[in-house]
Amino acid sequence: MLKPGLLLAVGLGSAIGALLRYGCSWWLATPVDTLPLATLLVNVIGSFWIGCYASLTGPGGRWQVSDWQKQFMLSGVCAGFTTFSIFSLEVMQLVQAEKQLLAAGYMVLSLLLWLMACGAGLWLGAAQK
Repeated sequence: MLKPGLLLAVGLGSAIGALLRYGCSWWLATPVDTLPLATLLVNVIGSFWIGCYASLTGPGGRWQVSDWQKQFMLSGVCAGFTTFSIFSLEVMQLVQAEKQLLAAGYMVLSLLLWLMACGAGLWLGAAQK
């Protein structure tokens, strides 16, 4: 059964993550037909943080947090901050602008960096146990 406090924690975390994401988009604004730097960096940072936090708060982790604290951060802040839906839209906008090579490069670069950042976060979190 869903607990109201848990739902509130996830909702508040999502709002914070979304506001942080919006701030990054505003700060690193780029034209539609260029590399979407804000989304690239947000997903690198978010992937690193979600890996690190999951490692530090998982079984045997250094940080002991409650379920609502974990969901606030993972399902709330991180999910509100990272932007795969926006990523999809931006790739399609590049394709529509006939920038297929840039779109393909952006997809490959993004996925590689996000996965490497998550791996680094998992490694760093595990090293802190």
